[in-house]
Amino acid sequence: MDRALPGSATVVGVRSGHNVAVGVAFDRLVIEFADQVPGYDMRYVPDVRSPNGLGVDDRVGFRVLELSNPPRLAIDLAA
Repeated sequence: MDRALPGSATVVGVRSGHNVAVGVAFDRLVIEFADQVPGYDMRYVPDVRSPNGLGVDDRVGFRVLELSNPPRLAIDLAA
């Protein structure tokens, strides 16, 4: 999944948690930005290199949500 936008953004907060909705368990990482959600590329790669990202032990289903007020990017990973 990707969203190509030029420029950068300031991260103002990061939080994570385990959730269950309608009987489905998932882990969520939320990244909050000052002005707007920047461009991103979400995919599995062989190695995670800091500061680019989120590392997991196994390939699981995921989804990416763009949220507003405040601008946030939520990444849900099947648990």
